[in-house]
Amino acid sequence: MTLVEIKDAFFQCGFPFYKHLSIHGCQATCTLYSIHSSRRKDIVLNLTNKADLLHQIALEVIKLYCHDLQTQEDQYVDRISTV
Repeated sequence: MTLVEIKDAFFQCGFPFYKHLSIHGCQATCTLYSIHSSRRKDIVLNLTNKADLLHQIALEVIKLYCHDLQTQEDQYVDRISTV
């Protein structure tokens, strides 16, 4: 699998917010960046086939979004409790 194919997989998942994409044998590494917070996450993707790659990216994006939502919820609760 090539860098272009991996970039296309990120595009298909609707998540173009990554940096430092590189391939090491049958794995790719990169850093995902949140668009809602300062969170970033280093991930390793197995390059077995396109369907598995899309699934892995989608799961990592969901995890990142969940963390962002939890952070936003915590901030909201803190604001409400001080009122």
